[in-house]
Amino acid sequence: MRYANLMRLLLIVLMSSWSAFVAAADIDDLNSLLAKATSINAQFEQLTMDASGARVQESQGQLVVERPDRFRWQVATPFPQLVISDGKTVSIYDPDLEQLTVQSLDPRAGTTPALILSGNSEAIERDFSVKALAQDGEVTRFQLQPRAPDSLFESLELEFVNDHISAMQLVDSLGSRTRIDFSSVQTNIPIDAELFEMNVPEGTDIIEDLR
Repeated sequence: MRYANLMRLLLIVLMSSWSAFVAAADIDDLNSLLAKATSINAQFEQLTMDASGARVQESQGQLVVERPDRFRWQVATPFPQLVISDGKTVSIYDPDLEQLTVQSLDPRAGTTPALILSGNSEAIERDFSVKALAQDGEVTRFQLQPRAPDSLFESLELEFVNDHISAMQLVDSLGSRTRIDFSSVQTNIPIDAELFEMNVPEGTDIIEDLR
């Protein structure tokens, strides 16, 4: 229970697909920023608070994305966990449980935060309503809202500083907020392909759901 609920929340984002009407000017501005980064390597700090503002979970780790559809989300603390997509499957490894879950990557899953950062412009335009928020100096923000009425997420906000992603914030239907702040952001650098390969210790329990 300690970390499962938070990861379930993230995986819902990672595997969900939404539809939306898009404001052309705002989507063009967002895609222009995203297109500047063919790859991203960054550290992150994540904080989830419930509707009352109480802290539910804090974690730290590393995010690596590469256009068009590969990402690595590695939580280092407090409870290690690794999520990798090679563009075809999503693999979730929990070292505490010694368990690996492998799922097919939904071809419509371009709306995931990690894949949004990889610059999947067609998916963003198809699946989100995008609104540019008031700019504050060097900070540029966009709000993305799903059309699907049964989505667990009310909105997703992206924040850029000097054209680099600096933060993301998710708000769910219960009012809980998950904020992810990025640091040591590197863009357009070579990414080792092995980072998108899942290597787990012998004896790991493997669960496959490839449909």
